[in-house]
Amino acid sequence: MIITKKLILSFSNSKMIEVERYLTNTLTGFNRLRRSIVPIKNEYDYILIECPSSLNIITSCALLDSDSCLTTLQPEIPSIRDLNKLLYKIDELRIDVNTNMSIEGTLFTLTNQRLPKTAI
Repeated sequence: MIITKKLILSFSNSKMIEVERYLTNTLTGFNRLRRSIVPIKNEYDYILIECPSSLNIITSCALLDSDSCLTTLQPEIPSIRDLNKLLYKIDELRIDVNTNMSIEGTLFTLTNQRLPKTAI
């Protein structure tokens, strides 16, 4: 969907389950996203890839092909534990494969504004 000449959105849908299955079952699955991004990379200042919070192949492919990443976090204990797992995975990928990737930070989502600031 083209919003403006400089903003194009591509929405995820239920077919992502099929994509994950395809990427997992092919030898070149990890390179598929890279082959899609490389030809258009210089046309944009940013390419944002929203991924599932699980550490599946789609998230791994996006991390392998990214210059940087921004994580999101719902400020609850289980989410913090999951974030630690994700940051560990990102560090592994940075050390082993994508040494140029940086972590931009963490964005809090679904915060409860009624709680005192110290509870967050």
